[in-house]
Amino acid sequence: KVSFSFHFTNTGKSDLLIRHAQATCGCTVPEWPKDPIAPGKDGFITVTFDSKGRIGMVHKTVTIIANTIPNTTTVTITGEVKSN
Repeated sequence: KVSFSFHFTNTGKSDLLIRHAQATCGCTVPEWPKDPIAPGKDGFITVTFDSKGRIGMVHKTVTIIANTIPNTTTVTITGEVKSN
């Protein structure tokens, strides 16, 4: 399993509410702040990829739904899984 944390800052004028985050498959799991992020404050969305049973290049997308305009944002992870 490999994890990466995407750092973000709320640059808006009101609280940022991340309602949901969903990956393109079950091998990729996002974790996001459930509490509101105040203007000017930072947060992290951590994405964990489980490479079990996979070989080769991977490209996974996580869609984030929040009270932003537009209300959806995507982040991606890309890597290569090599056999031992």
